[in-house]
Amino acid sequence: MLPSERTLSGVTVGELAEELGASMLVEDGRDAYVERFSVGAMGADSALRHFRRTKDAAVITGGDRAEIHTAALEAPGVRCLILTGGHRPSGAIIGQAAEKGMPILSVQTDTLTTVERAEDVVRSGRTRDEETVDRMAELLTDHAAVDSILDWSR
Repeated sequence: MLPSERTLSGVTVGELAEELGASMLVEDGRDAYVERFSVGAMGADSALRHFRRTKDAAVITGGDRAEIHTAALEAPGVRCLILTGGHRPSGAIIGQAAEKGMPILSVQTDTLTTVERAEDVVRSGRTRDEETVDRMAELLTDHAAVDSILDWSR
């Protein structure tokens, strides 16, 4: 059994921003890990209830949905906001996010396209990264009977 390794189960907000080609409107918290996504396409009350039940999530929503931005900023498990459509949020939202240390990313693409691209980033992980491959090999060597598995499969 391999132990859970947080660095292999998600991506940092900074890596996500780079992969999405996003502008960072608030850069604080760029080292936070994102493991899942939540789409802010509901009313503010439903959004807040939903966001409060999530953990290590990025909220993807239109840049013009101030009520969703506010709900996401209030939820403890939300690690960043990804605003779609190239809309810039109000100065109040940017100020609240900066005060809370929550990054805000802005992309030009629509919400559906952004969700698909973001999920691809997390699903593919960082296997292109040499450090990640080395860490995976180390975990296998330390916690799995690799020789036995290879012998069994022959």
